[in-house]
Amino acid sequence: MKPYELIDHPADIGLKIHGRNLEEFFTNAAHGFTNLVTDLDALGQRTDAGRQSQEISLKAEDLSALFFTWLRELLYLFSAKNLVFSEYRFEHLSHCELKVRATGERFDPDYHSQKVEVKAVTYHQYSVKETAEGWQGQVIFDI
Repeated sequence: MKPYELIDHPADIGLKIHGRNLEEFFTNAAHGFTNLVTDLDALGQRTDAGRQSQEISLKAEDLSALFFTWLRELLYLFSAKNLVFSEYRFEHLSHCELKVRATGERFDPDYHSQKVEVKAVTYHQYSVKETAEGWQGQVIFDI
């Protein structure tokens, strides 16, 4: 099972995300998002780029809302603070809240390639569900 797959969409871009457990599901979604905006494999390769850590704590009414909020927070941290992450250490993850230490670096347009400009996370074709293999979700990003 692939961690995530691109979804073809006429005007936007989407991801179909898989994970054997919630931690893997949330991590795969984060990696998918990062790989939409820049080259995930290039993160952590520079010796002159200081590693950045960010503690993220989120609460929501249910898992679907928490997952949506997670994606919006990653977009906010990229858009407003120029942070891109490649590692996630979950201290707590339940159906209504999470606490994670995300590690990465500041996005530098002189070094990092910008692939897609993601403007928003949308509810269009949005889904989160538990399957026999674990967790599966789908999200479309406005670009």
